[in-house]
Amino acid sequence: MSSATTDARSPHLLSALPALFLAIGLGAGLHAPSPPGLGITLALCSIAGIAAAVLHRKFPYAALTPLALALAGSGYYISADQLAAHRAALPGDDALDKAYHIRARALYHWETQYGTALKVDRIRILSPEDTGIQLDALTLYLPKLEAPPARYESVETWIRLKRRYDPRPFVKPARELMDRYRPRFYGTVKTVALMNFTPGPPPDDNGLSKGNRELQNVFLAGRPSYLWRERLAPFGLGHLLAISGLHCVFVMFAIRLAVFPLRRPLLRAFLVVAGLAAFAHWVGWSASVTRASIMLAAWQFLPAFNRHRSWVRVWASLAILLVLADPLMLLNRGFWYSFAASLGIILGLNYRSRGPLDHPWLVRCRTFLPILAAQLFVIPINLLFGHSTELTNLFWNLGGILVLAVMGLLLALNLAATAFPLLVGAANGAESLLAALIEHAANLPASMELVRLPYSMWVTAPVLLTLALILGLGKRELRWYAALLLITGLTLFNRPPDENRLVMLDVGQGLSLLYVTAQGNGYLFDAGGNVPPGTSFDHVLKLHGVDRLEAVFVTHLDLDHYGLMEHLPRDTPVYVARSALAVAAEDPVLRGFPLKALEPGATLNLEGPTIEVHWPPPNLDIPNDNESSLVMTLRGEGWSLLITGDAGLWMEGRLKLEPGDGLRMLQVGHHGSKSATGATFLNRYEPHLALISCGRNNRFGHPHPTVSKRLTDSGVRILDTPTHGSVVLIRNGRPTDEASLLKP
Repeated sequence: MSSATTDARSPHLLSALPALFLAIGLGAGLHAPSPPGLGITLALCSIAGIAAAVLHRKFPYAALTPLALALAGSGYYISADQLAAHRAALPGDDALDKAYHIRARALYHWETQYGTALKVDRIRILSPEDTGIQLDALTLYLPKLEAPPARYESVETWIRLKRRYDPRPFVKPARELMDRYRPRFYGTVKTVALMNFTPGPPPDDNGLSKGNRELQNVFLAGRPSYLWRERLAPFGLGHLLAISGLHCVFVMFAIRLAVFPLRRPLLRAFLVVAGLAAFAHWVGWSASVTRASIMLAAWQFLPAFNRHRSWVRVWASLAILLVLADPLMLLNRGFWYSFAASLGIILGLNYRSRGPLDHPWLVRCRTFLPILAAQLFVIPINLLFGHSTELTNLFWNLGGILVLAVMGLLLALNLAATAFPLLVGAANGAESLLAALIEHAANLPASMELVRLPYSMWVTAPVLLTLALILGLGKRELRWYAALLLITGLTLFNRPPDENRLVMLDVGQGLSLLYVTAQGNGYLFDAGGNVPPGTSFDHVLKLHGVDRLEAVFVTHLDLDHYGLMEHLPRDTPVYVARSALAVAAEDPVLRGFPLKALEPGATLNLEGPTIEVHWPPPNLDIPNDNESSLVMTLRGEGWSLLITGDAGLWMEGRLKLEPGDGLRMLQVGHHGSKSATGATFLNRYEPHLALISCGRNNRFGHPHPTVSKRLTDSGVRILDTPTHGSVVLIRNGRPTDEASLLKP
């Protein structure tokens, strides 16, 4: 019975194998567009084809090996060719920070603390002509607009084109590939007088609350709701309202309910699909809306034509169609979430009639199992594009789906309130009650958070494939135990390091150095700058092995040296120069931390390395705040690091410091500004390695070319965060390859 069952089920899953082989080739062209990458891809596909033939012992499957090689090779060349053409049309460095006259279509706008942000697409560069630049979409940052352009209104303006860079406090393989193939650009508009557009109509003051208005925008205007996304984040559902295809499901059910009296299946299917297409056109054919619309259309038409719905085939066909159209879809977080979660639901629903060996609870869990499968697929995706996942999202989603259903009822009440103003109070009251219930649920005991270093696509994809095979071909409840075991094993990898290490963190235009002991005790030397969106500084510390933060040394009271401390534990001791103690006590970010003063001559032991304080001396008339930065040496066995904060030439001329033994590292003052790092100081201290922390393409021009040349002429190697990202300098007490003098 079991073999017959396997034969009946396996063709549905294995029918997706040709699409899989083509996807492997497309992904290889994306990840490694070179002949070695093609060779590795073909070898993997050969192994997969042979394995499929051996496992099923059928002649048709023996043809999978040559088919796999042909499909993988085709996918590789398709991907490599499209990527080459795409990269050729991207703005290069020589095209940035220049003025362009563009015409575009307005999509939606939102207010920022600096003004109005406007999302546009269908961009055409009018001047200068024949640039060869192609931009799919762009965010324009403008002065505050009282009457922004209407949706789909033509906008003509002069912009200054720039590229957006995120700090790299830890390695994110998917983000690095995206930065290479689909970098993010934005345009700045200096004055509204440079713009030509027709203002949109003023919004109706119908009395609805902000939450209700944003809910209507999601379903009726295709605009993301940041308020509801933030509210639903604890349930792991916040991304669903960032212009998700989820609302297409609500629309489909509403249309199906309306056409229920019709008795002709084909006519019902046609009306539902036509309604879906009209809705998708209204909100805009975003990637998620397109995926949802195509899949839901297949759901409608297959039964209408009396065709069995093999959802694995539909799923594979749609996935490969989208990736063939745009291989860069493989770098889209929404693509992976949509297809991983939907495959989980398909395989989770694959339940046969109860047999004598099935556990009696299995029938009662039928509603729960598809959600479990979807969440098992989502965990690797979370660790592909991010660095953390909530293990209890599995349970939150049970309640979260109920919340989304209630939101559908709230939307209906909103629409009724728009037509009948007497219902506005009821709609606002319902929204407030729902928001309060969500907040209460979010404040329940904290869920288990898994923090891991991000995985690459070539780790995630085999895990997802193995998970699909387990759930698709496994027997009874044993497949669920095996799937849980696989995901549990996955979470044991890419754990934060368990070693003593010194790291210069990439925090953009700021400074943060971290020393971690093998026991997980962390010591920060400054904590300013920025971290990527969706990342907290606490997560950055955990990813570098910090279990408990023991102390923070703040060299200078500018936010680019301590602004990231806002969400750190308030019981962490903070060390500042004695001259800065009174100001630090009144600072809103530092208020509540136990403050401790340091003076020259002070020495502290950091469970191995020591801190020696050199500057600023008491009762000295210092010309500015930068020159009063806390200057100290972090000294280990065979290495030392001189930390200077923002101190410059004035301090350097008065610092009495003899060069020590071993590897001498220097944190270059003031992010590489020309006001620091003088030639006399370099000749006296004789550093081997210079560390510069600043933002990529920052507006200050750091590091200054004069400083870089001065360091190079003195024989000092430079490691800077714009080029290298975060750099591990010391590992297990010894310099790493990046810091070693053996490598030029």
